[in-house]
Amino acid sequence: MAFDPVGLAAIIVFYVLILLVGIWAGRKAKPGDDSEDVMLAGRNVGTIVGIFTMTGGIFFAEKMRNQGYVTMLDPFQIKFGERMGGFLFLPALLGEVFWSAAILAALGLVSFFGLLEAPILVSNTLVTEWSYR
Repeated sequence: MAFDPVGLAAIIVFYVLILLVGIWAGRKAKPGDDSEDVMLAGRNVGTIVGIFTMTGGIFFAEKMRNQGYVTMLDPFQIKFGERMGGFLFLPALLGEVFWSAAILAALGLVSFFGLLEAPILVSNTLVTEWSYR
């Protein structure tokens, strides 16, 4: 297993580009933008993005929009109160944090084993095992 400097450089360039896009988008945002505009992209997304992101929401999106809901927890918070909405937020938050951590760990392992030119079977097995610990 040899070290691949070109692969490492490509990964570094990729992450620097992602960072630069994030900085650019952060500077482009207006100070008055509220969370609804950020979470819903100002209710203005392109056709392709809309097709890919809203396919699953075809069953409930219209009803949620008519009610003015922004998140999936909004109906529960209105029905059961703010305290219950807060309680329901905690498992949702923890799920997102742990899911994101698992994805990032797997990405790091894939990048690491790719740089070492490990056999695909070995790297996939190790990444899968690591992700489901």
